[in-house]
Amino acid sequence: MKVDIRIVSLSMLVGVALIIFDFLMDSTFLKDMNNDQHQLIMGMVILGTFFAFGLVVSHQFYNFREAERRASQASVFLQQLINAIPAPVFYKDRNYIYTGCNKSFAEFLGRSATEIVGRTVYDLAPKHLADVYHVKDRELMENPGVQIYESKVKGGTPDESNVIFHKATYLDEAGDVDGMIGIILDITELRRTEVEREKLIVELQDALDKVKVLSGFLPICGTCKKIRNDSGYWQQIEAYIRQHSKAVFSHSICPDCAKKLFTDYEAEQKEQTAKTQQGGSRV
Repeated sequence: MKVDIRIVSLSMLVGVALIIFDFLMDSTFLKDMNNDQHQLIMGMVILGTFFAFGLVVSHQFYNFREAERRASQASVFLQQLINAIPAPVFYKDRNYIYTGCNKSFAEFLGRSATEIVGRTVYDLAPKHLADVYHVKDRELMENPGVQIYESKVKGGTPDESNVIFHKATYLDEAGDVDGMIGIILDITELRRTEVEREKLIVELQDALDKVKVLSGFLPICGTCKKIRNDSGYWQQIEAYIRQHSKAVFSHSICPDCAKKLFTDYEAEQKEQTAKTQQGGSRV
């Protein structure tokens, strides 16, 4: 049996003091100095009683101190354990008051743990977000178990973060709901990536809608170079290509055509000039 020697010693001192007090009372007021054996027996009884009392009290006090030490040790271990979790963790009592959190939660809100413990969501968050949190907390307390939902958090940064709350209730010794514990998963980057991906998909789809590809067998006239469309009508090649693609035509003339065209034109001009000169000579 483990005891506190200080309490036992104190009990023994009290017992000795009572024995001395009894001896003095007998010698001073009763003048009875002949019953030494009786006084010795009473002294031993008193001393033994206080010794036993000291042992019992000391043992109980030791157990209390040991339980207190273990509870404190467990509390420190629990705090170190949740501090090792990289995600923000918090817990509240049945009155929706924060009773603890880990370092990640405090850093996520841009506050210290002492600024969080003992407060409610209305002390830590904007009202439009605090209203959402409080409604969800009440739903969980009225329907004990697990709750998961997506929301936003205004933390230590200017922008609100997209998060997923994962909360669960815990019970007291009597089996009644005593509060809740929650963990926050920051999905801001995930949502930003999804938005960028959706934007990219829209841009790619828009680009694909603007692209028309010519493929397959195209009937084309060997003389005038017209193309027969799907309806059976013949179209100028530039009109057909313009209709089935985003190509834009600008008309010009190649060197071969220019040489042929202007050679014929010069020949006609010379012939016309010669005829004019011959007509003038006859006159």
